[in-house]
Amino acid sequence: MKISSLLAGILIIAFGIAGTLLSYYVIYKVNQSSEEVKEPPISNAALEQVNIQPAEPSEYQKFKKLFASGHVIEVENMPIRSPNFSKTNTEVNNRIAKEFLTSEFRKIITPTNIESGYFYIKVSAGEGQLTNKESVYVYLNSGTYGGHLMKSKSLISDPNLKGEYLYKLDSIPLTTIPYSDDNPYKSVDWILILNSQNTNYFGGFVSTVREGVIEKAIFAFE
Repeated sequence: MKISSLLAGILIIAFGIAGTLLSYYVIYKVNQSSEEVKEPPISNAALEQVNIQPAEPSEYQKFKKLFASGHVIEVENMPIRSPNFSKTNTEVNNRIAKEFLTSEFRKIITPTNIESGYFYIKVSAGEGQLTNKESVYVYLNSGTYGGHLMKSKSLISDPNLKGEYLYKLDSIPLTTIPYSDDNPYKSVDWILILNSQNTNYFGGFVSTVREGVIEKAIFAFE
């Protein structure tokens, strides 16, 4: 009988404590909800320093936009596979290059009112990307407007886009071999050439003793 009375007393005390805690919690929540919501502390000086400058689209993004809108001429009958060059004989290679360029060209029909645009090319060598010493020779209509593309001047900076190069049509950076990213170069305005006539001829090769391939060549324009 004494144990039962003791247990009953403990239960009464426990319920009393629980009731008290619940009452305090309810009072706390009511008081909290009734407090005035305040603004976060932010300096007016900090807000005045906000200056919206939308990021300009990259040249590659501009090229992709032109491509998506159909403002492109994609060179047909691709790829162009490089001839088998000698590893040592310059005289033989000169003859091979001349014969190749005068036979393996591609005809392109372009508008004659191009204001601006891009030249895109995708290449490979030995089923991989080019080494620092390998290059891409391209020309438009004749060797006068041709040379080895300066890979370091490409407008594509994404390292994941291996073997892809992009240049502005009015300033194609061309150099000579032996190739180096530090070579002097000249900028050739291909827009002037394209606007002078509708029918033009594109050619080139990957300058390598491996299996070189020009996979794609695209002229994008506005």
